[in-house]
Amino acid sequence: METITDVPASTIRRLAREFGAAASIGSTIVIEGQKMPLRPVCAFPDCRGLAAHMYGVWTGTAVQLLNVMVGAVDVPGGNLSTNVVGPHGKFRIGEGPEGLVTSGPELGNRRPYPARKPTVPQTVDLGELFPVGRSPRPLLALGLLEYAHLLPYKPEVVVHCSSNAIMVGANPKLLAQALSRLSFIVSFAHTIDETVEFADIILPVQHPLERLDFPVNSLRGWVTGDQWYFTLRQPGVESKPNVKHLADVFLELGEKLGLGRKVTAELNNRLRLKEPYRLDEQRSYRWEEILDLSAKSGFGSDHGLDWLKKNGLVAWRRGLGERYPRGVLRLPRLPIYFEHFLEIRPKVEALIKEAGLDWDLSGYQSMPFWKPCPASAQRARGYDLLAVNFKFGFHSFSTTEGNPWLDELTTRHPWGYNLIMNAATARQKGIGDGETVIVESCDGEKVTGTVKLTQGIHPEVVGVGACFGRWSHGQPLSRGKGVNYNTLLPHKMEWIDAFSGHLDACAPIRVSKA
Repeated sequence: METITDVPASTIRRLAREFGAAASIGSTIVIEGQKMPLRPVCAFPDCRGLAAHMYGVWTGTAVQLLNVMVGAVDVPGGNLSTNVVGPHGKFRIGEGPEGLVTSGPELGNRRPYPARKPTVPQTVDLGELFPVGRSPRPLLALGLLEYAHLLPYKPEVVVHCSSNAIMVGANPKLLAQALSRLSFIVSFAHTIDETVEFADIILPVQHPLERLDFPVNSLRGWVTGDQWYFTLRQPGVESKPNVKHLADVFLELGEKLGLGRKVTAELNNRLRLKEPYRLDEQRSYRWEEILDLSAKSGFGSDHGLDWLKKNGLVAWRRGLGERYPRGVLRLPRLPIYFEHFLEIRPKVEALIKEAGLDWDLSGYQSMPFWKPCPASAQRARGYDLLAVNFKFGFHSFSTTEGNPWLDELTTRHPWGYNLIMNAATARQKGIGDGETVIVESCDGEKVTGTVKLTQGIHPEVVGVGACFGRWSHGQPLSRGKGVNYNTLLPHKMEWIDAFSGHLDACAPIRVSKA
C-alpha cells in the first residue's frame, strides 16, 4: 500500500496492530443477563470515498473483512449492520444452501447474492448485464445514447418523479442530451429544476413539507439504539388547491387506466397488510386512508393515524437479539471468499461478446484486489490534480440550494461557493487566494470559479462542494452560483466498473488562472 498511497508502511502496520489489539478477541460482556462477545473495534466501509471508484466494491469489501476477521459484526462494540433482524425478531436476510448469508426480499431482483442470471438487456440502464451489481444508474445516459441498439424496443417515453437526475449524475450535459432524444416526458414535481425543464407535461405534486407519510424512516437506514421507532411526517404548510400527494396521483391514474384492482393487490402485498386491514380490491382509496390501515395493520387498531398525529411516532424496546444479532442468535455465515463472482463471469463475457462490447470485466474476482483507476493515466497528459466532491452539513443533494437561508449561510461560509485548493500547490501555479481560475477536465469540460486557499486539503486535490452550478430558470436563487462537480466527471464506459456499475468519482483536472 505504501507504493500506491502516501501512507507509510510503518503507519499501516501500527494501525493493524492497534486494530487487532483493540478487538479484544475472546472478551465477553453481560448485558441484561446475556453473555455476548465484546469486540470494541469497527472499520466503517460504507462511504463514497471507498466505493465510488472502479473496483471500489472490493475496497469496501476489504474494509468490511477487517470486521469479519475479528468477529466485530453485529455484536456489542462492533459494526452493526442495517438491522438484519427486524421487529419481533423477523429475519431480514436469508441463508443459502451452503449456510452463507443471502439478501432479503427488500432488494427484489437486484440482489448481489446469489447472482442473478445475466440476459440480453431489457432495461435502459442495461442492468441485466450486471448480475451482481445493485443499480448501474450511470448507464442510463449511455443506454439512451450509445447502447440503445441493444434494447428490444426504442425508448420514447419517460415518466419522471421528484428527482433531479441531471444534476446528481455525472456530466449533466450528457444526460440532458439523452433526454432530448426522447419523444415525450412527463414529470411529477414540486419545483422546476434542470430535469423538469425537459418535460412536455408537468404535474404538480406536494412538497415534502406538505405531505403526510408513514413511516418516513426505513429499516435499511439508521434505526439504532435500544428502540424500534417509526415516525410520522405531517404537513407543515397547506398545499395549493388541486396539488396532491404523489401516491394519490398514481392511485387516480391507476383507476383511470383500469388498473385499480392490480394496484390494490400490489399495495396489499408491498405493505404486507393483514386482515381486517387489507384493501378491498372492489373499491378506491386515498393515500391517507391507506396509511391509516397500514399503521393499524402493523401496530394495532389503537395506533392509527389519529393516534400518530398526536404522538408523532410509535416506538418500543428492541430485544437483545434485534440489537446484537450475532451476539445472541445463530445467523448465516459471512463470506470471505466470493467464488460465485468467478462462476458468473463467463456468462457475462458471452453476452457482451455477442453484443460486440469491449468491457473490462477484471472486477470479477473471488477476493479483494487493487487496480489503478483510469484517472491514474491522465497525469502524464498534464492533468496533475483531482477534483473531489465534499458535503456541507446544511445542504442535501440538489434539493436545498434554492433555500434563501441556506444560500446566505453558504455565501458566508469560508468555503461556500468557492473552489478549495492547497496553498502550497496554488503558490507553485502562481494562484492567489480569491482569484478566478479555470478548471479543465480530462474530457475537455471547463468550469470557472473562485479559489479559497487552505492548508487543510491534500496538495493533489481541489475541493468542489455540494451540488452547485445550477442553471435552471426555475431556480433563480441558486442559478449560476458555485461550480458543478459532476461536470468534471468523465461519463463513458471506460470510467464505469463493468462489475458493479459504479462510476469512478476520480476527476482528473488541471487548473490555471483565468
